[in-house]
Amino acid sequence: MNRRHTHAGLGLLLGVLLLGAPAVATGQARRAPAPASGADTGARASRTFGTASEVSHPIQAFGFTGLKAADVAAMDANDFGARFCTAAACSFEAPLSLPAGALVTGIELEGCDTNPAGQLVLTLYRATPVESSLTPLTQVATGVASASGCAFLRGDLATPETIDNFNNNYQLEVVINGNGTDTTRFLTVRVFYRLQVSPAPAFAFYVDVPNTHPFYQFIEALRVSGITTGCGPFLYCPDDPITRGQMAVFLSKALGLHFAP
Repeated sequence: MNRRHTHAGLGLLLGVLLLGAPAVATGQARRAPAPASGADTGARASRTFGTASEVSHPIQAFGFTGLKAADVAAMDANDFGARFCTAAACSFEAPLSLPAGALVTGIELEGCDTNPAGQLVLTLYRATPVESSLTPLTQVATGVASASGCAFLRGDLATPETIDNFNNNYQLEVVINGNGTDTTRFLTVRVFYRLQVSPAPAFAFYVDVPNTHPFYQFIEALRVSGITTGCGPFLYCPDDPITRGQMAVFLSKALGLHFAP
């Protein structure tokens, strides 16, 4: 069995699996609604997935709460779960629940607007409960006075938002302006984010892993998360080989492996 794997190498591998909770990013001003692109075909580019790429978090129309009872009742029997208004205008809201430290990069609205008098508007908000403030982070919308068709409408944050679930709440709002028919409706909202590792602390815990060490950030992330306690008092031994038993502990703790009895 080749055992040339080291604590430091595994620290780098597992570090990308961990989520940190850096300070809250500053709020961004509301951006002007963007015109629909690719509206006639509803086509969108293929995406790749992985630790370093964007992850898509979908919320179907069922997950949104309508602010008018008649609009809530209308969606179950029409258009396979799409939401639309039975009145001239209405709004739907849903909470956004992502792991702490996730870096939100953009939002996407999957909907149809075939009514020249209608419009779909999706906005991502950050709410600060203590201050009772609501900050729009980004917005995307179909065109005004045009029939944009069915499309995937993407809106990126000017500055990506690091999720801080301790101090903030996050919510999505879809506003439908139209004539009260299903010609203006939405089916799914997607939020795109990337996983991050917490920033390295200013002072080192292990004497053999100073803050100038190339794996310092990742080793500290393993320690703070409880995945490793090192190899002795204030020692990590970053260049020592790792056993299969130690690897089992690291992976089980990092992935939170749990099986019902």
